[in-house]
Amino acid sequence: LVVFDNHILQLFHIELLPFSFLLGDSWLPSQITRIPPHTDFRCISPLHVVEQKDKYRLILDLRKVNDAIIVPKFKYEALNRVADLARQGDWMFSIELKSGYHHVDIHPSCWTFLSFEFDGCTYAFRSLPFGLATAPFVFTQLIKQLARRWREQGVRVIPYVDDILFLCPTQAHAQATCQRIVIDLKAAGLVLNSKKSKLIPTQHLRFLGVELDTQAGR
Repeated sequence: LVVFDNHILQLFHIELLPFSFLLGDSWLPSQITRIPPHTDFRCISPLHVVEQKDKYRLILDLRKVNDAIIVPKFKYEALNRVADLARQGDWMFSIELKSGYHHVDIHPSCWTFLSFEFDGCTYAFRSLPFGLATAPFVFTQLIKQLARRWREQGVRVIPYVDDILFLCPTQAHAQATCQRIVIDLKAAGLVLNSKKSKLIPTQHLRFLGVELDTQAGR
């Protein structure tokens, strides 16, 4: 058993807040499970809370676990691919997946490597957590399979982790493609972030912090 100090209560002063406040109702019980007492833990890691604009994100400090993991080399799809794929006058839409990593289940035999303590109880991630060294590789490979299928169907697509950009020649084509893509994602068990996805085709769109304008050709 390896135990690391957990400073979550001291740093964030959240001892009076319910656990569901941090996790969000959608996390329980699918992504987190409570570990029964006397379980043979492999590792209990610190848990950190990162406050974002409209939510809190839990990040497990898995440095000791990551030291024992061999991370395969891989490449993200670069944003400069837009220049290669986009055509003047294209219509675009983008999709962001909700808590992308948490769509990927972890085998029960590995749960005790992904454990943390909170308020005297021990919990473990049942899904891919932020902080695991192989998480970007695993999730990117998953999305690549979908992107490969769409490309075989003639769709121009640029995935970057849980953000996905689509380019279509006409507005009508983009609308039809968007409907089909949403169906495919739901069939794959992936949940869209409806607030951040841009499902109405447009010729001016912000993607990964970059303003794209196909009318102006940039």
